[in-house]
Amino acid sequence: MKNSILLRNGRVIDPANGRDEVSDIAIHNDVIATPDEQTNYDLELDMRGKILCPGLVDLWARPGSPSIGHCGDIVSETTAAAHGGITTVCMPPDTTPTLDQTATVELIRGLSRKAGTSRVRAYAALTRGLEGKHLSELQTLMEVGCIGASQAEEPINDTRVLRRAMEYSANYAIPLVLQPCNDWLRADGCAHEGPVAQRLGLNGIPASAETVAIAQIIELAIHTGARVHFSRLSTARGAMLVKQAKADGLAISADASINNLLLADTALTGYNNHCKLMPPLRNSADRDGLQAALLDGTLDGICSDHRPVSADAKAVPFDSANVGASSFDSFISQVLSLGNQIGASKTECISWVSSRPAQALGLPYGTLSVGAPADVCVVEPDTKWVLQTDTMHSKGKNSPWLNTELKSVCTGVVLRGKWIEAPIRP
Repeated sequence: MKNSILLRNGRVIDPANGRDEVSDIAIHNDVIATPDEQTNYDLELDMRGKILCPGLVDLWARPGSPSIGHCGDIVSETTAAAHGGITTVCMPPDTTPTLDQTATVELIRGLSRKAGTSRVRAYAALTRGLEGKHLSELQTLMEVGCIGASQAEEPINDTRVLRRAMEYSANYAIPLVLQPCNDWLRADGCAHEGPVAQRLGLNGIPASAETVAIAQIIELAIHTGARVHFSRLSTARGAMLVKQAKADGLAISADASINNLLLADTALTGYNNHCKLMPPLRNSADRDGLQAALLDGTLDGICSDHRPVSADAKAVPFDSANVGASSFDSFISQVLSLGNQIGASKTECISWVSSRPAQALGLPYGTLSVGAPADVCVVEPDTKWVLQTDTMHSKGKNSPWLNTELKSVCTGVVLRGKWIEAPIRP
């Protein structure tokens, strides 16, 4: 059997199919196949003591150039993604040039294929130039490979434009991926509005900047029937609004970033620029509320919100520093650590970064079903390691977890049927 791999004796965790068992996984011609003892495989690997799960699906990350405002390139950042267990990276449209033209979408796809590591899928710019005024040629952009439409972090202040966008997306069954934030309430804030920001003398962003935007979008979803995925929720109240919308039968889904699920605004103490994020880290009650929403199914997944930033762009006063954290290298470690903290099973943890986000946007990934794309993540769950700048694959060294001991590590992925080894970090 040509172009074939057999992974033997691993703990197979496949939430989409309810599997958690010691078994083998076979790959043939870039798809998952049924293991066959009579077959001579091109590559056989013993996975005893390791977890075999679907390759991780990251619904929001910036994997390098031509994205604006950060360092890194498609090769470096998709390599970092693969070494973090992520095989599918969903990219926002605030690139240079903006993802509102078919040529830019095709450029991204070409760079991704050339890199040969994690695949990159793009969101189309909802409005031309992300200016919030005129709709992009959304159907054309979907035809060349976009998986949804997004405004990234740029506002649509004219509610009539937002309504037209939602009507159009409903007519053409285009998922909208929206980061809810009222631009007038956000203003020039750079941290969560509360005692920590006040003590540090930082301009705050109130929780209502998120909840007001969610309420507006939900009302328009009721009116238009649009399919909306809320990206990177940061508040407990926002999660409650989403929960009610789901109970009302709306086509709504949502995720939160690993940063907002693990950290609170107290991490900003000492003006820690690695923790300057957008949306900002909220208070501990919001963090705990997001964790509860993850456990009860309100949230459909966890994204990395990977945004590599140069050292120079972080080595300035807090209110002038670029936002973002480099999350790819440590992603699977952080997800499993979160699960351990909140009492979730490994099957639940893996579902949050594979089958559930894939289902939220109708992507054909995140499963080990026979015939599915051959994306597999291999994890050593008990290995301890330290995240250090010289062992990170991302060119952005801006991680809140630098020099921290982590547990669980990705030791390799199968991507498009090809084995890519990820050596254990020291």
